[in-house]
Amino acid sequence: MTAFPAPPPGSAVLDLLLAEFPFLDPVPLKQAGQDWPSIIPQLARAHDLTPREAAETLQDWLIRRRHHDGALAA
Repeated sequence: MTAFPAPPPGSAVLDLLLAEFPFLDPVPLKQAGQDWPSIIPQLARAHDLTPREAAETLQDWLIRRRHHDGALAA
């Protein structure tokens, strides 16, 4: 299982995710909250990725967001 970094603080992270991955369905995404493993299947389907590719994509995105937002808490 992929270990996901802590997301940037605040619920705005889901809005950022939707903005950068426009094919994601916002309703189940918002219902999942920041339960990142539950988002992987939707990301995989929406972007024609394997579950592993989707997990790696999400993990990379979260890392970039943390650095971009300055939220580098351990």
